[in-house]
Amino acid sequence: DCRAKCREQCCDEDNDLKEIRDADNPSPTPPPTSGTETLCNGITRKQRASVTFMRLSLISDVGEMYEDGKIDTDTPQGKALQWILSEDERILCPLDNTLEQRYILAVLYYATQGVDWTDQGKWLTEVSECDWVGIDCNFRGEVDTIELPGFNLDGE
Repeated sequence: DCRAKCREQCCDEDNDLKEIRDADNPSPTPPPTSGTETLCNGITRKQRASVTFMRLSLISDVGEMYEDGKIDTDTPQGKALQWILSEDERILCPLDNTLEQRYILAVLYYATQGVDWTDQGKWLTEVSECDWVGIDCNFRGEVDTIELPGFNLDGE
C-alpha cells in the first residue's frame, strides 16, 4: 500500500533525513525555508515535497510536472504542483485524502486559463475545494460534480 510506504518512509522519526527519490525522476526542490521547520506531524518541507511529488506522480505524468531538476511551471501540472507545495495556504499533508482532488482541480484551473474565468469564486484559496464555485462534493468531501457554465473556460 502506497500510503503505508509513504508514511513509513517520510513520517517515521528515525527517517528524518531520508530522501525519497525515483531513480529517473528526482523529487522537486521545495521553496527555500529553514531546513529544521517542520509541519504535517513533524516532517520537514523537503520531506513533504518529496512525498507529495511521489503521490501525485501516481496520477499525473511526471514529465508534465518536473523537468531538468525543477518543477516545470510552463505546464498546468507543474503550476498545480507548485501551487500545492508553495502557495496553497491549506498546506496539505502528503497523505491527506483530498490532496489528489485538490491537485486535479488546480490542474483544471491552470489548463483552462482560470485567471481569465468570469467567476473565480474561491478557486485556489485556502477554503476546501468543495466550497469553490462550481464544485459539489458528497458527504465524505469527495468531488462528485463539476459545473462551470459561462466561466469563459479556454484551453485544452
